[in-house]
Amino acid sequence: MDKVGEEVMNRNLPLKLLCILIAFVLWLYVIGEENPLINYGYSNVPIQLNNEEYLDKSGLVLEDLSKTEVNVKVKARRNDILKLDSSKIKVSVDLRSIKGAGYSKLPVEVDGLPSNIELISVNPSLVTVNVDRVVSRRFDVELSESGKPKDGFTLRDYELNPSRVLVRGPEKLMNTVDKAVIDVNTNNLDKDMDGRFKVNLLDPSGKPVSGLAVKPRKLYASFNVSSAKSVPVKLVTRGTPAAGYKLYNEDVLPASVKIMGDKEVLESIDEIRTQPLNLSGLTSGISYNVKLDIPRGVTVKDDQNEVKVNIAVDKTDQLTDKELNVDKLTVTGPDPQNINYEFTSAKVVLTGRAGILDNLNKDDITLKITVPSQPGTYNVEIKGTISSLHDNATIKLIEPSSISVQVMENSQ
Repeated sequence: MDKVGEEVMNRNLPLKLLCILIAFVLWLYVIGEENPLINYGYSNVPIQLNNEEYLDKSGLVLEDLSKTEVNVKVKARRNDILKLDSSKIKVSVDLRSIKGAGYSKLPVEVDGLPSNIELISVNPSLVTVNVDRVVSRRFDVELSESGKPKDGFTLRDYELNPSRVLVRGPEKLMNTVDKAVIDVNTNNLDKDMDGRFKVNLLDPSGKPVSGLAVKPRKLYASFNVSSAKSVPVKLVTRGTPAAGYKLYNEDVLPASVKIMGDKEVLESIDEIRTQPLNLSGLTSGISYNVKLDIPRGVTVKDDQNEVKVNIAVDKTDQLTDKELNVDKLTVTGPDPQNINYEFTSAKVVLTGRAGILDNLNKDDITLKITVPSQPGTYNVEIKGTISSLHDNATIKLIEPSSISVQVMENSQ
C-alpha cells in the first residue's frame, strides 16, 4: 500500500470503528427485541427428601412436612427458558441437619438449573419438618369374634400362631394403640376351621390405627367348635345354720353356665351342681367362691369352673315391720267409666328382715281390686302384692282392707 492509501485508511479508521460500534449496538437491540431477558415461574414443583436413611439410622421417622411443593422463579433469555426441561429442576430438603424428635425448619435447595439461567426465588424458602422417635412394642393378639355359631354350638377354644406381634413406628402413634386383634366371623359355624388372618391395631375406642408396621402382618389361627347348651347352676348345701337362725336367701352368680361336650352327653344334663357348701352353725351371711361339680366328658365355656355364692342368714325372730302409704290402685272389671269409687291411699304394713324392708318403697307394692260386672254397690277387698325382687317380705296389713264400689248400668 502506498503512502497516500495509508493516509486515507488512517483518516477513516475512527469512522469505521464508530460504524462497527453502532452495528454492534443495533445487533444487541435486535437480539434483545427478539430474545428478551424474562422472569419465569414454575409452580408446584415437588420437594424431594435427601438422606432419609439418616433418620432411620438415628431411630427417627418423618411424621409431617409443612409443604410438599414449592414455586420456583428464574430469570433468563426467552429462548433459554424455552429450551429448559422443567423436569430437571430439582427441589430438595436435606434431612441430615435434624438432631432429634420434634419440629425443625429446613432450607429448600434448588438444583438442575443451567448456568445461563438465574434463580430469583423459591417460595417457601423454608419448610417445617416434624420428626418422631421410632419405637417398637409387642402385643398379645386377641380374638374379635363377630356373628354367632349355629344353635347348639359354641367356639370351644382357638390357637394363634404366633400369638404375639411386633409393632414398630412413630412413638406418638404407638401410644394410641390399645390392642392387636384378628377379626373372625363365626356366624352359623358348626365345625372346626382354620386359616390366615390379618392383624389389626385398635385404639381404646375400637377404631383402627394405621401407619404402623406389624410383623407378622398375618398369622395362622385354628378354631375348635363344640356342641354346647346353657344350663342353670344348682347350689348344693349341707348342714343348717345355728339354732335360732334361718337361711333367708342364696344367690348364685352366674345363675347359669354354658357347657360343652358330645351332643349325646349334653342331652342328658339339665343342670350343673356345685360342690356342697357347708352351712352348719352359720350365724351371719357369707360369700364364697364354690367349685362346680362338672360331669365327666363336659367342660364349661371360658373355663368357668366355679361360681360366687352369697348366703343371707339371720335370726328367725329378727323380723320387723315397715309402713308404707300407697296411692295407686289397679281396678279390673267393667269399663272404668261405669264405676264409681273413692280411693286416695292405703296404709300397707310389711313384715320381714330389716335389710330387706330397707330396700322397699311404695312403688314395689301393687294394690288391686276386682269389681263384678253386674250393676250394683259392692264392698270390694283390696289385695296387695310385693315385687318379685323382694320375695322375703310379706304384707301384714292393708288399711282400709276394702272399699265401696258402685257399678252403674251400661249407658250404651
